[in-house]
Amino acid sequence: MATVAKVIAEGLNAVLDKVKPGVLCEELAATWTQVITRHGIEKDSRIGYPVGIGYPPTWGELTASLRAGDRTVMEEGMTFHCIPALWLDAWGLVISESFAVTRSGAECFADYPRILCAKG
Repeated sequence: MATVAKVIAEGLNAVLDKVKPGVLCEELAATWTQVITRHGIEKDSRIGYPVGIGYPPTWGELTASLRAGDRTVMEEGMTFHCIPALWLDAWGLVISESFAVTRSGAECFADYPRILCAKG
């Protein structure tokens, strides 16, 4: 689990580094896929969805989605929740971030380390 958590954090960081106005939603998904593929992991579902007033999370947003094939252009002021979860046979892990698209890139809404926290 510790190894997979590091892969998720690496992929999430790469996605957040890619965010800026003009980038397509599918480009963020492709960035995530490139990172996890290097580590021998596959995930073919979306990694995020829009959030904010008028965008309550559901299983089928009708606007934008961080997934392959979504050619929605990111614009300044858009907000998303990036949730690049990995669900394996026996367990799953999620390290996620909500962010706004700004002129200078992603502005995360929280400041918390992207690490696996375990209590024993």
